[in-house]
Amino acid sequence: MYSYYIYKLKCGYIMKKLYLLRHAASQFIHPSADCNKEISSKGIEELEWLTAILSKYNFSVNIVLCSTATRTKQTWKYISEKLSLDSEEEFLDALYNTSTEVMLELISNLSAQYDSAIIISHNPTISEFANNLLHNHLGILNFGTANIACINFNVRKWQEITNDPGKLEWFV
Repeated sequence: MYSYYIYKLKCGYIMKKLYLLRHAASQFIHPSADCNKEISSKGIEELEWLTAILSKYNFSVNIVLCSTATRTKQTWKYISEKLSLDSEEEFLDALYNTSTEVMLELISNLSAQYDSAIIISHNPTISEFANNLLHNHLGILNFGTANIACINFNVRKWQEITNDPGKLEWFV
């Protein structure tokens, strides 16, 4: 296995790491105001727990693609401040009420300079997207609030992730 890894490095393959995160629990408000829901006290507790775990993994990320919903922005702000992260950030309307195809397009359009990226979004799409990337047709990953997956791809460019089933490194 060691010689295989060296061979891949000589061929120029670089591992891309994609994190998928569902926002923390939010307050209940009228469905017409869904985009404006804020994180609840339960969500803060979830994020305390999550940041403690992420710090043990030495979590860092080059670029953040985050839904413009209030709860997703608050989720990222909490994590980035608690872990003192300095990542490039993009807040995108396209990640609210989206599809797996849109998520794939956003990731595929990332520059190869980024070795790691995170999408912060909503269910059911975040769960569907993770299972598609892992080729889990049985849908075995189901994201609860503040759940995160780390998926590795043995590719040079983000555009190539559809050719390589991702490998789940961990799921919290």
